[in-house]
Amino acid sequence: MLQLTEAEKNDVVKAVKERFDQLVSALNKIDTAKWESFYSDDFPVTAVAGVDFYGDKKTWVETVGEYFSQRKSQTVEPVAVKITPLAHDLALLVSEENTSMAQDDGSVVKSKHVFTMVWKNGKSGWKVLHSHESWVDS
Repeated sequence: MLQLTEAEKNDVVKAVKERFDQLVSALNKIDTAKWESFYSDDFPVTAVAGVDFYGDKKTWVETVGEYFSQRKSQTVEPVAVKITPLAHDLALLVSEENTSMAQDDGSVVKSKHVFTMVWKNGKSGWKVLHSHESWVDS
């Protein structure tokens, strides 16, 4: 595998950070269609949220869409984002967020949230190949 130059690494970091910021914006708008557009269609998405495992994109999107439908609003505020370029077209992103979700029943759930994501640049741009997220109530 070819070593990336510092300029190439910076380009990967900039591109992935921009896409991640857009993903967070879609989360904050509770926009399921926009949110799911950040996940790869070309490969099966294997994602873990809490203790749930999803081996395909369709099931993952349906489940998250159901969660979204129970929220009046949500705020995801990144407090730390680290992007490690692995190749010209591959990067690892690890982040921590403060999250607040106002539920339809009037309750508010606040949590510390983390993502670990593998991003790949393909014919349709930078997409998430694999995502793991965890949270603890705060």
